[in-house]
Amino acid sequence: MSTVLASALPEKPVLSADGRKLGTVHNLTIDPRSGDFETLLVDPDPPVPERDAIEPIERDTDGEREIDEEIIRIAGDAITAVGDQVIVDLSIHRKR
Repeated sequence: MSTVLASALPEKPVLSADGRKLGTVHNLTIDPRSGDFETLLVDPDPPVPERDAIEPIERDTDGEREIDEEIIRIAGDAITAVGDQVIVDLSIHRKR
């Protein structure tokens, strides 16, 4: 994958490798040592696709776990391409 500015990613469409639109980029986490994508956070297009393959974000609010159904998390190693859109391979994501 070529170099991509993180600031260019918000609001890009996120598609599965088979072409289904999953949503748009909300945010991402990057390993500060390696610079690799750790997690892609996606604002899903309703309805949320493949709940078994994509997990909602868990937040810790005052010591209590809370599920945010509006944001989904995809493993960074599932990102296969970044251009006008972000392509993810959900079969890689499922192996984690």
